[in-house]
Amino acid sequence: MKKILKYLIIFIICCYMINVIRNLIILNKLQGKIDKLDNINEFSYVVKENGKYSTRRVKKDNVIKFEKIGVETTYYDNNLKERIVIDSNGEKNIYNNNVETVMTLPKGFLGDTKGIYKRAFTEFISSTKIDGKKCYKIKENKNVVRYISADDGLILRSVEGNTTYDLTYNIKNVDVSEIMY
Repeated sequence: MKKILKYLIIFIICCYMINVIRNLIILNKLQGKIDKLDNINEFSYVVKENGKYSTRRVKKDNVIKFEKIGVETTYYDNNLKERIVIDSNGEKNIYNNNVETVMTLPKGFLGDTKGIYKRAFTEFISSTKIDGKKCYKIKENKNVVRYISADDGLILRSVEGNTTYDLTYNIKNVDVSEIMY
């Protein structure tokens, strides 16, 4: 009986260490891809909230468009230092915007090196597919789960409590008509 228990404990420890090594490999690969996303300056993406379109964001030529579908559209023109708001009735208001507005792609956040090691030792990272794309399911905390693309590190889905956000992207092929105001 002691021999069986000994082998069972060794087996459990080996399985745990295999999971930790697998997690470290996944997290380090993802972090490398996530770091590259900071260099992308032209993109658009759409967010669906619980299956319905809610926001659309576009960045091209130092102009940022943030559209709350059916509510209002806001443009941040960092070249002209203006913020332009167009409401659902089509009324346009222009404001001075002396602070440069920054928008980046929604990417996974894995933490610093210490955070990556903590995740590797405490989580089970599963792989799945969303819209045919391979991704990793990573828990941010007990209420937030992110599905991060294995290909590029972008967030494909975020589940926050009872709300699900699905994101679709257009990288580097942004048409000028997407940003016009």
